[in-house]
Amino acid sequence: MTDSKVRPTLIAEGARLGETVPRAVIDRATASVGIPPEPGFNAGEEIDIIRKRLEDLRQQLNAASDMVRGGARQGARQAEAGVKLYPMSSLLAAAAATAALTLAIVGLSPRSRRSRYERVFDDLRGLYDSAFERL
Repeated sequence: MTDSKVRPTLIAEGARLGETVPRAVIDRATASVGIPPEPGFNAGEEIDIIRKRLEDLRQQLNAASDMVRGGARQGARQAEAGVKLYPMSSLLAAAAATAALTLAIVGLSPRSRRSRYERVFDDLRGLYDSAFERL
């Protein structure tokens, strides 16, 4: 009834208890866990490729930020020139923008609703007023 062929276990091959098992291939015949590394894999080359890509991304980010800064400076200069050339129009435009923003905020704010009790009190006041008018 016993198996004549003894199967090696993971513990016999040096795996430690409590060690996480990656989601991969588990081969019971050789007591190996995971996908064997490819023979042509070189970690140093992979790291160099990633570093080059990272440096390219840094250069692209620097170029984009320089463009944004230049556009912001140009916009500020144009706004300053517009205020110098048309001071009254600029003041009216700023006042109109402020008024529009204020009206938008006031329009969006919820109006206080009267509670049920306040409505009942108003009805009672109306009844008392009409009763006193009859007398």
